[in-house]
Amino acid sequence: MRSTTVTIAGLLALAALASGAWLAQVLWGVGWAGLAWLELIHGPETLPSCLFIAAAVAVGQRSRWAGRPWQGLLFVALLTGLGFGVYQLISPTIASLAHPTWAIFLEPAELRLVLARSAALVALAGLGFSAATWGLLRWLAGPQRRLGALAFALTLLLVAPCTALLGMVFPALNGAHDFVHAVKMGYPPGLTALGLGLASWWGGR
Repeated sequence: MRSTTVTIAGLLALAALASGAWLAQVLWGVGWAGLAWLELIHGPETLPSCLFIAAAVAVGQRSRWAGRPWQGLLFVALLTGLGFGVYQLISPTIASLAHPTWAIFLEPAELRLVLARSAALVALAGLGFSAATWGLLRWLAGPQRRLGALAFALTLLLVAPCTALLGMVFPALNGAHDFVHAVKMGYPPGLTALGLGLASWWGGR
């Protein structure tokens, strides 16, 4: 029971750090006003959040690293790089969907095709990341549940709707409740860290 409590506390702390790192970059880096936050999507400023997310996955199976801390550190380093790389791959798509002014120049059929391609890219990236995370854990931490990769994928799928829900319950610094301002607040990286950490904890049991 105490071990579970410590794990959950660690995951909550890392989720707060992942959100805080993003919010700090928005406030003191790219700026809060307007669409300035989109600059954050493309840059290396997202690396700290990726690090905290990777650490949360490792903490989910913290008992596995007992006596072999270097393997745990290697896992965090590899997953941080993987997460950052995947995020950079899909970040142009995320930015274009967040500010879709280009859509007014497309015919309905063309718009549907672009949206379908964008959704497919994000989905494939999420599935690839989930499978790779499961593979890294199996390699460095030991046996995993067979459905562990699916748990990671479902977690990623839930990040967007949970972000919207959090935005409705907890307003942004300017009082806004919409999805964009929820992203500015750093809810997605925090939810990703918490969700993937819990999925990791379940997959390693």
